[in-house]
Order: sequence, then structure tokens, then C-alpha cells
Amino acid sequence: MFTDLNAPTVCGACTCDAPTGTCALPITMIAAASTCAGDKAGVAHTSFDAPAAWDGSCSAVSPIAANQKCNGVNCVQSLTIAPLTLSENACAVKVESVAAKVPYTWGTTARSCRGAAYGRCAAPADGCAPAAEPGFAQCIGRDGDRECPGPYYTVKHVFYSDLVDTRNCTACACGAPAGSTCAAYISAFSDGFCMSPVVAGTVDATGPVCLDVAPSGQALGSKLAASPLYAPGACQVSGGEPMGEGLPADPSTYCCLP
Repeated sequence: MFTDLNAPTVCGACTCDAPTGTCALPITMIAAASTCAGDKAGVAHTSFDAPAAWDGSCSAVSPIAANQKCNGVNCVQSLTIAPLTLSENACAVKVESVAAKVPYTWGTTARSCRGAAYGRCAAPADGCAPAAEPGFAQCIGRDGDRECPGPYYTVKHVFYSDLVDTRNCTACACGAPAGSTCAAYISAFSDGFCMSPVVAGTVDATGPVCLDVAPSGQALGSKLAASPLYAPGACQVSGGEPMGEGLPADPSTYCCLP
């Protein structure tokens, strides 16, 4: 029989791998008949779109001629490029160990020896037994956790013979990726061979980029993009917290003489 249970729960540390992803170049490019600051409702727009599934190579689709007029002004005064498209996979969960049930220990072990009362006592209704040996106590035992009867056997000890073990750890999980970025350097040219640059800038996945064209009215004949760069962010990790516990079971009560 045992008491003073020590049954700790140790959980492995949860971590998340970095996300993986890809960046797709934009298709939509729109020339406006105003500068970026003046591109409001009513301003004429002309498509300078890239081809579907554009890989960034030099493309001469959707050209706009030099000095083309829109409502009497140059159609090409600024160029707005749509953002890159970021596609990501979820972060993979890593854990040192899902759950480690450290072997439980008992701080105190008890051994009982059954005996019978014998001998004649001063009170005829009482039973007598010899005094306990050194290191032992004279007790009466009962199954379960009971109150001790008086007036003699008043020192209570409860010991257990089993353990109910529900120790575990919460499952590790990774949240959605956050902080990842995509970026590509995109250029527009006046000729159809990506030789005479007109305007260029870095575009990312956060939103469209508007670039003023100076002088206005230049032709937009072709476009070119560098390979987009993907920089992974991170995922918030959760889980790996202790849950449940180890509880002593099957108690026995020993009420002993002081």
C-alpha cells in the first residue's frame, strides 16, 4: 500500500515549421489618363494586361501606342500594376514528444500485518493485544476512506493500492501563416522587345502599385518581370499543455493508537 503520490505530466515543446508557398505574377496592368495622385472616378483607363499565366518573360501583348488620346489627354500618364498572388501551405507541426508520462512514484510505502485480539482485559467487553514492535503502529484497518472511531484509535492514515492515470497533453497545432511576402521587379517598355524602359518598380502581394510615367504619352509596348521572390513568415503554435492527472485509487484507512 502506498501514499504521497508523485505523478507529474511532462509535455514536449510544440513548434511549427515555416510555411511553404509560391508567388504568381499579376496579369492586370492599367494605364490611366492622369498621374497616380489624380487617378479618380471618371479618369479614362486603358488595358496593358500581361498574358494569362505570365511567367515574366518579355511580352508585347496589349500594347498602347505613343501619344494615344483619351478624352483629349494622353492615355498613358501612370501605370497601375495589380499585386502578386501569394499561395501558401499550412505549417507542419513539430513536437519533441507528444506526451511523456513520467513514471509515477509513491513517497510512502506501508506494510500491514493482520493480527487478532487476545487476552483478558480489565473491561470484559474489550479485546487486548500486545504492544506494537518498534517502527510499527497498532491499528485497525477498513476499506475506503473512513473516519476513525474513538476513543483510542485516533491517528488516521489513508493508503492506496492503485492509480487512475488520465495524464496527457493537448494536441499541437499551427495557426495560419502570417508575415509571408512576395515581391517582383516589373518593368514596362516603349518598344515591343523590352529594350527601351519607360517605368519600373517593385510589386508585392499587399496591394496594387501605381507608377507615374514621365513624360506622359509614351508608348507601352512590352513588359518584363523578374522571378518573384517568396519569403516565408511564421505560424502561431499552440498545444503541448498538460491535461489530466494521476490520482490515487482504492483507498484503505488505518486508524492507529497514538
